[in-house]
Amino acid sequence: LDPATARLAPAGELFILGGYLKPHAAVKHVSYGATAALALRDRLYARLDRVRAIEIATYPEAIQYTGNRAPAAPIAAQFSIAFGTAAALRFGDLSPAVYRHPQFTEAGVRRLESLVTLVVDPALAAQSADGRRGATVTVDLGDEKLAATCTSVKGDPDRPFTAADVRAKFVDYARATVAEPDARAVADALLDGPLERPLTAIWQSLWPVAR
Repeated sequence: LDPATARLAPAGELFILGGYLKPHAAVKHVSYGATAALALRDRLYARLDRVRAIEIATYPEAIQYTGNRAPAAPIAAQFSIAFGTAAALRFGDLSPAVYRHPQFTEAGVRRLESLVTLVVDPALAAQSADGRRGATVTVDLGDEKLAATCTSVKGDPDRPFTAADVRAKFVDYARATVAEPDARAVADALLDGPLERPLTAIWQSLWPVAR
């Protein structure tokens, strides 16, 4: 279906070609807060136990779709800007490992998530019709406040993933179950191989025993 018209697309029209890649293992609305948090992490990591409050000022749609708090399941956490921002501060990453034990239930990340307040950024709200996205994360340490703003992430229309970015992300995310050489071979086949090669053949190349 065409998302804009809810009508069937003409035969041969592939919507996958209009898709995009995300920088983190979460819905894209989470990425702006998480990226802003990563910008603060070097100045905060040794003082995370002193954090008293975290404010995330972002656009209304992000709060509407990722306002989940204290997520009990990984899928809910992937739709939680509070959890994603807290995890970025705590672990310096927002990869699939964050949603697995022991990181997912780690006391430090859960404490940080509980300190988050979500507010609408008036400027971003006014620009929402133009597709403007972003977030400002402010961390209150009691005697000091630190803030960082993110208005663009890799994967945005003006910052598309390069082939090298795609390879790196695929290999990184696959490493828990697939040997790096096999993951790189699949990435190469998808990015550089002939279009007529069946996807099943590429998929089978992930595991040597399936060849």
